[in-house]
Amino acid sequence: LTYWSFHYRFVITMAPKDKTENIQDDHSGSDDYYDDRPLVSDLLDQKSDEIEYVRNCIQSNELYLANKAHYDDIWILRFVLSHKSKKSAAEAALKTILFRDEEKLNERGDIRHSVGYVGGTSPIFPAGKLLRSCCEEGAIMNALPDVNRGLITYIVLPKFDMNRAAEKMDETQIRDFTIWVSEAAFQIVDGITRETGRLTKQAKFIDLQGMKLKMFNRTYLKRESGVSKELEDFYPQLLGSMCLFNSPTWIHIIWNFMRPILPRRTAEKVDFLPSNPKNVAKSVLKQVSEENLPEIFGGKNSEWPPPTAGSRFSK
Repeated sequence: LTYWSFHYRFVITMAPKDKTENIQDDHSGSDDYYDDRPLVSDLLDQKSDEIEYVRNCIQSNELYLANKAHYDDIWILRFVLSHKSKKSAAEAALKTILFRDEEKLNERGDIRHSVGYVGGTSPIFPAGKLLRSCCEEGAIMNALPDVNRGLITYIVLPKFDMNRAAEKMDETQIRDFTIWVSEAAFQIVDGITRETGRLTKQAKFIDLQGMKLKMFNRTYLKRESGVSKELEDFYPQLLGSMCLFNSPTWIHIIWNFMRPILPRRTAEKVDFLPSNPKNVAKSVLKQVSEENLPEIFGGKNSEWPPPTAGSRFSK
């Protein structure tokens, strides 16, 4: 089963009267108390005028016409939710269609199976091989701890050699890696969105325990932030939150440097969590249940490393 045939199974038709036909309109996608993902059917109703405006702006584009089954109302909805005006949403959607054509993304097919670990020996997308050489085992792990909820990227930052990455990876190589992993992650959360009927996103949990100031590399951070700014509009509503665990007392030094160079929408989603809390933060439980949250992040799941997200999908 290819990703796009999977996509078609849950596609929302363009006619307004049919737009929720294949989307569940209850909360059966998850029974967790903290799971507050909005229903897609509600969002489509609330944003119907904006969605229609964007569709009217893009529907005469040749690239849209050649791939319009990929660019349905749910796809448009993410642009509408990410932009303050329907005009800017339409402009971003058009730019994304051009970007996807230039990068041949629609031709890649289903790459969800490639979402694995960066560091170690598990399968990984080709563009991540260079980054893996800068990581210890278990440095970056992509998982689906709750199958009907979002993709979680666990990052144990001290295991990532940022100084080595700055030497080995230029901006083009970071860009290639970021496009591949963003495309695979978007396919995963888009599929879950369509299957459960709830708007699903990715969360990043970053463990800073043992991190030292000298481990940060400004050159690498600038390159990565530059790539993130370039690609931000092409994957709207992909990142839901970025939770930082075990932050050192001097983290404000790095944050003061990082905040101005991060994409604005990314910076707004960063959540610094208190060290050694008595209870798991609500912002974390919105992304994963306490039973499935790894113990290293304060949960009850002793399995580490977790199964890769890609292992749930066949090649």
